[in-house]
Formats: sequence, structure tokens, C-alpha cells
Amino acid sequence: MVLTDSRPANIYSGPDQVSIYNEGFIQLVSAQHPRMMATRKTVDIDDIALSVLRNGLLEECYFVGQFIPIAGDSGNIEGVYNTSFESTSSVLHARQRRAVERIASIPRDALKCNPRDIPMAMLYSYDKIESLGRNNLHLCGTVGIPDGHSCAPKRAHLTGTDIGIIPYLREALDSGAPVLIACDQTDVASGITMFEGIDWVGHGLPLPRVLVLALRSGKRRLGFYVQGINPRRPYDQSVEMAIVDHARQNEARWAASISKEEARQREGTLELIDEGDRERAFADFQKLSEGQPTLSNELRLIRRWSPPAEELHDGEDPSNISAWILTTSIALYEDGKMKFLLGCVMDISRQKFAESVQARNAAAATQARRRQEEFIDTTSHEMRNPLSAITQLADGIARSLDESPDMQHNELNYKAIALDNVASAKILLACGGHQKRVQARFSTMHLNDRRSDAQDVPFRIRESAEELNVHESDPLLAPQTTVTR
Repeated sequence: MVLTDSRPANIYSGPDQVSIYNEGFIQLVSAQHPRMMATRKTVDIDDIALSVLRNGLLEECYFVGQFIPIAGDSGNIEGVYNTSFESTSSVLHARQRRAVERIASIPRDALKCNPRDIPMAMLYSYDKIESLGRNNLHLCGTVGIPDGHSCAPKRAHLTGTDIGIIPYLREALDSGAPVLIACDQTDVASGITMFEGIDWVGHGLPLPRVLVLALRSGKRRLGFYVQGINPRRPYDQSVEMAIVDHARQNEARWAASISKEEARQREGTLELIDEGDRERAFADFQKLSEGQPTLSNELRLIRRWSPPAEELHDGEDPSNISAWILTTSIALYEDGKMKFLLGCVMDISRQKFAESVQARNAAAATQARRRQEEFIDTTSHEMRNPLSAITQLADGIARSLDESPDMQHNELNYKAIALDNVASAKILLACGGHQKRVQARFSTMHLNDRRSDAQDVPFRIRESAEELNVHESDPLLAPQTTVTR
């Protein structure tokens, strides 16, 4: 097995741990192997550093290895099988990449350290997410150009701006190759020399030419790099290659950090959402990343929505009405991991405003009905008290002439009865006036409140008539029923 393994392989066998290895392992024999015995488990070693004598040079090398315990017939571990392959190139590449990134993280300071070869430089970033008509070029830094000079506008639109260096950025983008321009070119917008009024660094001489390069990552536009030519050196292929190297270094740095920048921009999208809905939006994204294929939600935005003036409620402030969006997200998975996320957004501000108007009207109707019920309860209480008095007084008047065994038929007795009836009649008039005022309030309420609903209630006429007559024993008040056959 060891001799047929194409990788450097070694086996430690027997109680004395005799080492048996193939030809590929010869260069590693001098290295001390890790103490892997007695673990009874396979152990992986990633990028272990070893010094290997190769071609007469003691090289710094790195290996990825694996130590596999071998069990004998007794069940005990009787050896260790060791395989490895070299990972030096990947380790050194990662280490060198980190060094390059540290250098590229401060491009402006690095460019300033060589003013003779780099008397002037500009670095523009291109933002593809800016909408049409807005500035999509942003000046990241300059060397040798005073702040605010017209040749290097801080913000511009790539296709809609003709100020300073911007037209030549378009030319570099369209051609796909470095564009060499003379410094005595006239500014298209102002009509004056583009680089007029600049105190050049380095040799202090006016620059003869400037090289413009577009920075790309595949088909993606990253930005633009502009560098001046040393006025004391002829422009040849070596000068051009040096400038191209500077541009590629910035290009590589941006390409490496583009994913971080996009993540920052995605997080910035959350800032457009109302603070009360951000946690819900983030939770939706978590659900999609965990396997949910589709998800829809309604979210409020920070920006406000202005409804038509005729739809505003009296005294309603339009600045307090939030804009709403309906989001629909569809996740595409590959090998169990989310690869793409498709999102659709629809403005539903008008619909949400209509819902709020309906909810407000429903709440107002509920409040009006509650006030109506409270009014009816109060009015019913006011009606019951005088109604009880009316019933009792009417009963007294109706029975005032009933004969009793001890009643004496004389003038004084009838006069006393008449006086009592007069007093009762006055009270009845007062109670009737009170009932009339209550009825007037009912009429006013029904005129003002058009939302009052009438409800049909079935009932039996005879039973209702009998309930209205309190004293069935009185022949004068007893219900009269006529039956026709």
C-alpha cells in the first residue's frame, strides 16, 4: 500500500515503530513526525511547516498530512499510516496576498512616496447601483491635484458629465485599453486648459501626458485610474507597464473587497426600512437562508407618502403617513445552499392608506355606536323613573271612586278625593313634560346620526298589548278584543 501510493507515504509498524516509506517520502524523512500514538483516531495535519533540503537548498515547505492508526489482529494499535501532499504554493500565495492587501489598503499614501514617477494620480470609483440621472462616479483620492480643481470633480455622472477628466474616462471604458491624453487639452465644458493652475510635484515641471485606465473585474466596472507621466522620462512600454501595474494593484484590491462592499450596501438597504420593521425584514432573510423557498411581507419605509389632499382626514398631517412596500423573495438553492435571491418590490402605499382610512371609519362608527348605547342607557333610566310615577298616580286616580265598606258618601269625602286627583294630575303633567324632553333628545340624535340602523323584530300584537296594560283587573283599562266570525 505504501509503495503503490502516489503521494509521499510512510508507515510506522510494529512495537519498535519501524518506518517504511516510499520514494516520495524520502525528502521528509529528516523531519520529526508528530507524536500521534495511543490516540486510536485518525488525525489530520493542515499546512505543517517543514524544512526540506531540495536541489541543494533548504526550502521552507508546507504539507497537509494524515495519520491513520492501524489495528492488528489483537485489536491493539500496532502502527500508523502517514500520507501527505505539499501545500507550499497555496500557503505562500495566501501569505503574499495578505501583504499585497495591506499595501493596497493605503494606495494614496503609497503613490505619494514616489512623486517623480507619479507626479499626478486620480482614483475614481464607479457605483452601478446609482439610478439613472444621479452621480455614479466618486473621487476616492488624488495625488498632486489641489482639492476642488475642475479637472477632478468629486462627483459626476459617467455618461452625462463633460467636466475635466470625465470624457476621457468614457473613452477608456469604451476602448478597453489605456488612453493617453496630452495635458494641454482644453476642457470641453469651460474651454480652458484642463490642468491649468496646478503646481506639479516631483520635478515641478508641467506634465506632457496623462494615462487613463478603466478598472474592471470580469465584466464588472470598478472605477478608473489616472496617472501623470514623468516629464523627465520618455514615454515607452516600460513606463506604460509600470502604470498598468499600479492600476492592476488597485483593481485586484477592489475585486477582493467587492463582496464586503456589497454586503455593506445590502446592510445599508435595511436603513431604508422603518426602524420598527427592520428586525422583521432581517428575520425574513434568515428564514430564506435557512431553507424557506419563498416569502412575502409588507414593510414600512422611512420615507413618507403624500396622499391626495381630498383624501386627507380633517386635521391629518401628511408628514406622518409612511410609505409601504410589498416584498416577495424567492431563493434558489444549489447543493443545499442559497446561491441566488430574487426579490420583487411593489409600492402599496395607496392601498395601506385606504386600509387605514377604513379602519379609522370603523373605529369612529364603533365609538359613535358606543356613545349611542350609553345615551340610550342613560335615557332609559331617565324614562323609567317618571314612568313608575305615572303608573302609580294613574292607578290612584282610576281607583279613587271605588267603594269601600267604610266610605261615607258625603261632600267632604268627594272633595278630598278631587283635591288628591288634582295633585296627582299636576305630577302627571310634570312627568309628561320630562318624557317629552327625552323624546325630543331622541329625535335630535336620530337626525344627527345617519348611521343608526333600524332592525325588524317580530312580536305578537296581543301579547304586547297586554304587556302595555299594567292593571288587567280594571275594566276601564282592560284590553278590548273584537272577534269577527
